Amino acid sequence: MTIPDLHIQQTARNFIEQHGEEAVAQARERVNALQSRGDMMGADIWLRVIVAVGEMQKPGGHRP
Repeated sequence: MTIPDLHIQQTARNFIEQHGEEAVAQARERVNALQSRGDMMGADIWLRVIVAVGEMQKPGGHRP
């Protein structure tokens, strides 16, 4: 199952709103939890969210 980029971007924006500067760290914890349960598809989705959050938090990046 492929998650559209738009949904990844929306999730990233929401995650930044909820967690601020800790968004990447919180998303990494989700990745680790999913990997430890063997949910590699879920972990891959959250890795995409981490990339989107990083892009949004860069200077000049699109922020929510």
